[in-house]
Amino acid sequence: VGSGSYFVGGNANHWNSGMSVLCNDHSPVDSNMLIANGSLTSGTPVWCETLPVYPNATYTLTAWIQELHNQNYPYLQWTVNGVNVGSATQAFFIPCTWTQATKTWNSGINTSATFCIVDPTTAVNGNDFALDDISITGTGTMTDTVVVTVLNGPAVNLGNDTSLCTGQ
Repeated sequence: VGSGSYFVGGNANHWNSGMSVLCNDHSPVDSNMLIANGSLTSGTPVWCETLPVYPNATYTLTAWIQELHNQNYPYLQWTVNGVNVGSATQAFFIPCTWTQATKTWNSGINTSATFCIVDPTTAVNGNDFALDDISITGTGTMTDTVVVTVLNGPAVNLGNDTSLCTGQ
């Protein structure tokens, strides 16, 4: 399996028989993960998605990475619109152990953004990894202006008081 190639599956061993059968997806149920043999070109996107965003909102970018080969440990770098967000996160050095990579990004004036996970490692041997449970969540405060107009209530005249029960 050559550098820069990938596979989607529930176990790394299904793609490459030289990888451990213990390298399963991060999700609690048996589902899929992205399994990759890192590219020889630094900064090659492994995963990208263009999404609408709210201006001036803060977004939390999260992904899980596991190292699949005990050599040349992979890194995960979040980018937004081609710009690095924070520093790269190195996968834990024990194969099949998940590491969480979380960064925050503020959208500024943007109404759309391209989120990518890139692999800055360029090693020929190793640099095999899996990604799972990628999420992008936004938080922020939205404000608006409301104009309330109070009108004078109508004058009500019900006439003179009338007593219905005399003497009481």
